[in-house]
Amino acid sequence: MKSLTNKEFRLVLKYTGFNQREFAEFIQMSRSFVGALVRGERAFELRYVIALQEFLGHEQYHTALELARNSIADDEQRYMAQRKRHQEAREKAQADLINGLTDPSTAGSE
Repeated sequence: MKSLTNKEFRLVLKYTGFNQREFAEFIQMSRSFVGALVRGERAFELRYVIALQEFLGHEQYHTALELARNSIADDEQRYMAQRKRHQEAREKAQADLINGLTDPSTAGSE
């Protein structure tokens, strides 16, 4: 059984319609403790993964986890594509600047 990241945990609760307070009550911990799990301030231990499966039911847990992981992967792909576009724009701007400084046809046009 794999562990969960804090982001996966937050999305699994979201996709199943539950909140931190409800899960906290189920595991008999405070809402602030569960909030610390969501924020990554506490490690998401195996016992909480098992508790989350029991809380949601095996099928609902796995369906929500798959959705969460797909969503995270999609977000990462969008981020990387955006980062690549920004890098290409910076490189083009730098090349345009260099070409403008070295192009004899633009010399003395100021």
